[in-house]
Amino acid sequence: MIKTIIIFFILFILLWSLKNKLPHIKNKLKTLLGNPFFRSIALRGLFRIVRLLIFKR
Repeated sequence: MIKTIIIFFILFILLWSLKNKLPHIKNKLKTLLGNPFFRSIALRGLFRIVRLLIFKR
């Protein structure tokens, strides 16, 4: 539980530091997610990370 909170806190700090670059990154993500191949890879990676966080405890 504590490890998960620390991971989310680090992610929050990273996103906060990248806030001024956010529109550029968002446009890149939109173009990548428009491609179905990249979308399937991203969803698979996201599910893998979530599964790892849930079952690692």
